[in-house]
Amino acid sequence: MDAKAFQASSPEFVYRAWNLLKELNLKRDFENGITISSLKRKGIKHERMLSCMLDLLVGQGILKFENHKYYFVKEPKPITKEQFSYLQKHYPGSTEWADFVTARARKTLLSGKPPKDTGFEGEESLRLWDAIMQESPHSFRKMAIEKMLSKVKPNASILDLGCGGGIGLKTILQNAKKDIFLDGAEVSSEYLEKAKNQIKKMSGHAKNKLLKRNLERVKLIHYDKKDFVPKGKKYDAVFISIVLNHLIENQREKLFQEIKEILKPNGFLVVFQLIHQSKFERNPICWLMHTIPSHHEYPFKERHLKSIKNQFGKVKEHLNGIIVEASR
Repeated sequence: MDAKAFQASSPEFVYRAWNLLKELNLKRDFENGITISSLKRKGIKHERMLSCMLDLLVGQGILKFENHKYYFVKEPKPITKEQFSYLQKHYPGSTEWADFVTARARKTLLSGKPPKDTGFEGEESLRLWDAIMQESPHSFRKMAIEKMLSKVKPNASILDLGCGGGIGLKTILQNAKKDIFLDGAEVSSEYLEKAKNQIKKMSGHAKNKLLKRNLERVKLIHYDKKDFVPKGKKYDAVFISIVLNHLIENQREKLFQEIKEILKPNGFLVVFQLIHQSKFERNPICWLMHTIPSHHEYPFKERHLKSIKNQFGKVKEHLNGIIVEASR
């Protein structure tokens, strides 16, 4: 279902990006051809967000890029009523989140700073982020988790690094077919409290004996982001899900290096991460993610895989690099 949602929502994110640029009265400039430097002189201050919008529009054939200038090609088409109804019915939280951040995109683009209410401290933002995490990327994350669980042995120690509100922890526990010792580590105390409530809720409804045992063993860890990983324990497997875009690029390989240090000799890493395939093959949600204060940029596939391969000897990718397995 997530693949169908991606196909339905991608044109909508493209349409919203172009509409924002038109609202800023920039269509004539694109008809004549304009550089990023010239756009910045017109008052646009968030260069990373702007670059993401423009490259996305080039990749979708709305603009073309020649001699450092972006030129208008054609108007994007809005999604159909049927597609919109499908998204509202099956992905209501994701639709609400998209509207929430779109309403703040113009201010972000012009001020150069994301608003505070889209971060992980605000109650409304946390609610919407949890909603989107349970909807649009769920089946892809589940696929990554199933790959991890198929490789671990009974009584394996697993770390969900950057566990957020516990969506990944819940999926791991629901799909585990053997005894595991599961830890969740998170830098946000607000999110960790959500994860604690998630585990408590599951414990209250659990009937399966294996699930009950695994729930009793769950440990939640608050750690400092500057440490990259919690210290003092080794794991058979580490799982990270949509974490890398909250680190600047030169910190990502450092994270993989630190993860390698907390893995047991035969331990392995599984990464689920939305990425860009190339400069003009952008994840269509990328420009809206720049309204999130902690977001930097989705990794580009080639550099993403290289940073993992620099630390791990065996690397296997799935879904064009969205899921990666790595071991020594």
